[in-house]
Amino acid sequence: MAKKPIDPKIAAELSRLALMPDDEIDTSDAPEVTDWNRAIRGRFSTVSLDERGYDVRAIANWILDYLSEMRINASNMSLNKLIYFIFERGLVERHILYTPARVEAWNHGPVFREVYHAVKDNDDKPISDRISRYSVRDREMVEAREQFSADDMDFFKSVIDDYKDFTAAELRRISHRDDGPWDRVWKSAAPVNPGMVISIELILASAPERRDLDGRY
Repeated sequence: MAKKPIDPKIAAELSRLALMPDDEIDTSDAPEVTDWNRAIRGRFSTVSLDERGYDVRAIANWILDYLSEMRINASNMSLNKLIYFIFERGLVERHILYTPARVEAWNHGPVFREVYHAVKDNDDKPISDRISRYSVRDREMVEAREQFSADDMDFFKSVIDDYKDFTAAELRRISHRDDGPWDRVWKSAAPVNPGMVISIELILASAPERRDLDGRY
């Protein structure tokens, strides 16, 4: 397709602009960005992800079962943080997206809305029941379960084993790492982010390659 010729008047204006010193160009309607402290390099990552498609509620139930075997309790806050660390580590370390569920930046850290609302009646008390979902096939509520691969379960265990002895408050602090995914969304100056979504691209661009177990970076 042939390019449309530039209007002579516009071409003349562009030529005059090119000859002007930078300090004489009026940029008041589009001020220059001088603070790049919170810029995100690699925000639009081209990393190819292997998508598992697991229901996040099934991952939550698997975690609750695994912790129960070790006689460890989980609260709403700690459960959401453990799921997030699996989600984050899967993306960063394995380039695997374990669940299509959206992770959001809430006051106490990353949260999966489906999980939060399913166990919110527990408040900060230990979760004893398992999370259910509606089964179209059975036309009733059933426990959320998935057939996880052995490799994925081994990875889940490795992440949970790293964090199983942390309190909910400690997990919250770790998820609040300065300049990390949650921090960037929570403190963002962007005009709007419906749902305060912590995007996959943001996690890949700003999550640490490996989180220290004591929460320091």
